[in-house]
Amino acid sequence: MMKQFIGVIWLLVLTASADAQTPSPAAKAEMPFEYRVISTLKVASFEKRLHELAALGFRLEYGIEAAQILRSSALLMRPQSVGTTPRYEYTIISTRKVATLQKELEEVAQQGYEVRTIAANAKPYLGTEITLSLERPVGVTQPRFAYQVHKTGMSKEEQLNIQFPQSLAPGCRTIKVLQAIDTGIGIFVGANNSANLIVMERKTDDAAAQQAVSQREYKVLETLRLSTMEKELNQAAAAGFRLALASPGRVALLLRSLQRRR
Repeated sequence: MMKQFIGVIWLLVLTASADAQTPSPAAKAEMPFEYRVISTLKVASFEKRLHELAALGFRLEYGIEAAQILRSSALLMRPQSVGTTPRYEYTIISTRKVATLQKELEEVAQQGYEVRTIAANAKPYLGTEITLSLERPVGVTQPRFAYQVHKTGMSKEEQLNIQFPQSLAPGCRTIKVLQAIDTGIGIFVGANNSANLIVMERKTDDAAAQQAVSQREYKVLETLRLSTMEKELNQAAAAGFRLALASPGRVALLLRSLQRRR
């Protein structure tokens, strides 16, 4: 229900303006929270506005993929009692290369940042631009999370199901499934780097959480046909799996407890 509600907010607000209007004093007094929406054409402008709102006590709550083509969009929120609220600061990673994504993700994680949102937006003639928004509490500089990016070629479901569990580091949990489409030069040249990506996260100092995550088994489904996806999802559900993550269009990641398998 909450996701549907947020979806309505996006449709209404993003098509109306790039930033939500400041509420009137009367309306503001009745609201426990305030909201702002960012929607920009340039990642640099998005990051600038994100820093400005963070300085006012807002926190990034949701990102949205393909709200409008070529746009970076997000919803931020702050409680009325801003003085008692922790402050956060942000950084952005934006790239079309998986190797660059893994390298920069490792670097900012070492600085205490945590992934807050991940979006994969299609760029005409260029492919998929992957944009990550990361946050950390103001003053925190020690690493709190570690990240891993698994890459497998598209239309290789069997290979993905074999390789992904083998690459999963102890204590990692999946936080995003997405598709990185490389159109190459002029769409036709160099387009063989398109891939399915699974982004994984691990808390560096939470042994209990790592143990719980390690007791999970994963299954990946990949298809372009909706009827096939529905059929395979129901078959997996009958075997004890539940849907964890999905990318728009073709890939679903399911999990089940190892105890359920027994």
